[in-house]
Amino acid sequence: MSADHLPTDPEEFWNIYLNEHRSVANRWLHVLGTVASWAIFVTAFVIQNYWVILLAPLVGYLFAWTGHLFVEKNKPLTLNAPFRSLKCDYRLTFLTLIGQSPKTNLTVANNEEEESRGD
Repeated sequence: MSADHLPTDPEEFWNIYLNEHRSVANRWLHVLGTVASWAIFVTAFVIQNYWVILLAPLVGYLFAWTGHLFVEKNKPLTLNAPFRSLKCDYRLTFLTLIGQSPKTNLTVANNEEEESRGD
């Protein structure tokens, strides 16, 4: 899906994001990559070696894209909407870390899609 065809509304984009992240394994790879990138970022400041910050996105994307290529077998939304996708990655990570099931959110997203189609 090209950036031109992606919705600008954050909730609509979140629904598409969830649809592209159906697999629990892929979601956990995203969470691990996000948390690892945060840890690298903090570590760079603690050790005062700011070049280490460059590793943060590489590690984060390594986990996330592994999930897309080998688990979901789809194309990451990051390629078309990098900032909105990153925001959704953070939202997914937050929800996962507080114990709220992203599957529940996916069910809501699918129900909304069915209602909008009239199913």
